[in-house]
Order: sequence, then C-alpha cells, then structure tokens
Amino acid sequence: MRRHIGLLLTLLPSCLWICAIIYFEGIYLFLCVTMAACFHECGHLLAFSALGIPAPKFVPVVRGVRLVTDTPLGYRQEFLVALAGPLANLFCFLAGMVWGSRFPALADFGEASLMTALCNLVPMSDLDGDRMLRCLIAPYVSDRTMYYLHTCSSALFLFLSVFGCLVYLWHTGEGTYAAALALASLLSIPIKNEDLREKTRI
Repeated sequence: MRRHIGLLLTLLPSCLWICAIIYFEGIYLFLCVTMAACFHECGHLLAFSALGIPAPKFVPVVRGVRLVTDTPLGYRQEFLVALAGPLANLFCFLAGMVWGSRFPALADFGEASLMTALCNLVPMSDLDGDRMLRCLIAPYVSDRTMYYLHTCSSALFLFLSVFGCLVYLWHTGEGTYAAALALASLLSIPIKNEDLREKTRI
C-alpha cells in the first residue's frame, strides 16, 4: 500500500501538468508536447547506444520519467547522454522552422520541442541542465562544495523559472505549458540529492 501511495505522490505533479495542458490548451498541444518528450527520450537512448552502454530502465519520477542504468559512467559519458535529449528536440525545432510553412502541425511540434529542450536545460534538480553542469564542475571541486553549489543553483533557477513563467502568463495570458511546468517544479521541491557517479539517471 505504501509503495502505491508513494508512486501516486511521485506522479502527481506530472498528472497535474498534463491536466493543465489539456484543460487550457486542448488535446492537440498535449499531443505535441508528448511527442516532443518521446523524441527527447529517444535522444538519450541513441546516446546510450552510440556509447555502447546497455539499454537503461524507465523509472517514473516527479517530473516524468528517468532512464536508469547500473553501468558506471564517466563525466564525459554522462554529459553526452544528458546533452543528447535537448539536441534531439533542437533538431525537431529546426525541422519545424524549415518545413513548418508547408506543414503547420510540424511547426507546432517544433515549438513544443524547443520549449521541452529549454526547460530541460535549466540547471535544476533532476533535469539535464543540472547533470551537465555537475559533470563540468564536479571533477574540480570537493563533494561538499559541489553539494552547496548544486543546492544554491537549483533553488535560484527554480525561483527564476517559476517567477518568470508566472510573470509571462500574467502579462500575455498565454504560456500555459510553462506555467504548468512551474507548478510541477514547485510540487517537486523536496528531491533527494544523490552522488552523480553512484547511478546514472537521465
């Protein structure tokens, strides 16, 4: 019973995020965002395959899903795997820019992909930007220094992300996707910090 309750609480922010998108923007935008998220994860999977790392497992987390592997990775490998997801979204955005005039649905998908990439590049706990930043800094500082830098940067960017999203929503009446993501971030603040090299989680 406790396991089911814990899983429900873990998925709650994602469920609220999905419901907000469907309610305010409709099923069409939700499908665009879902496809962008799928391409994002495919980018990670391609990176695992290119680096010769065994296929990871999908684990549900507060902000969606996480790819977990028991194979120890170096900082360079970890950085490349984390970067692959946003890069996949960037390619989708470029495709939308090139062929979006002929295929409006592709243009909408490209915009959703760009938003997905930008949100994941924020250096906040459990996002690709956080893992990339830690891979760049961790080899040169102590574990204690890395912990404080990680905590401060996560708190700072969480505040800036939520504040920026809400201000944009207030001024324009748009941007429900960003506002809903900010809500999910607020609900997922108490995330346990773990050693980056213990287990790779993208």
